[in-house]
Amino acid sequence: MRIVSGYVDIIAMRHPQSGAASEAARYTEVPFINAGDGKNQHPTQTLTDLLTIKSLKGTLESHTIGLCGDLKYGRTVHSLVKAMARYKNTKFVFIAPEELKMPDYIKEAIKGHAYYETNNLDDVIGSLDVLYMTRVQQERFEDKSEYERLKNYYILNKAKLEKHLKIC
Repeated sequence: MRIVSGYVDIIAMRHPQSGAASEAARYTEVPFINAGDGKNQHPTQTLTDLLTIKSLKGTLESHTIGLCGDLKYGRTVHSLVKAMARYKNTKFVFIAPEELKMPDYIKEAIKGHAYYETNNLDDVIGSLDVLYMTRVQQERFEDKSEYERLKNYYILNKAKLEKHLKIC
């Protein structure tokens, strides 16, 4: 990293190992961007998500944010929840099957914000200001039959959207 930082003005790094970006950033002399590291975080995706929410909703405050799908392994949802917890009156709805629930360390990081957990998207979709869907990640499963059982747990289709859509 020290040698590379002598040739560039900025470094953006995506790495399959959790914590690799943080470690690499310690050895650079130029600004460093974590473009995703293993199962840990994905801050560049979060910046895009925040911009999208702000563009469509006008503000990042006072929203009920639904996160649906693979909440256990989804680094994009982990990063987004931590970022949205910085804004006033944010409420979270975590929608996942038992096997893919939001990890406790993320729930602990949002103390002071209300959150609700369910496995039923249909029960809560109408109360959401934002719905963030994630795929079930095949690469996170050692048991492929478990992946096959869960991969289509949540399907968001046109009919469901039209039934519950809130105009921005």
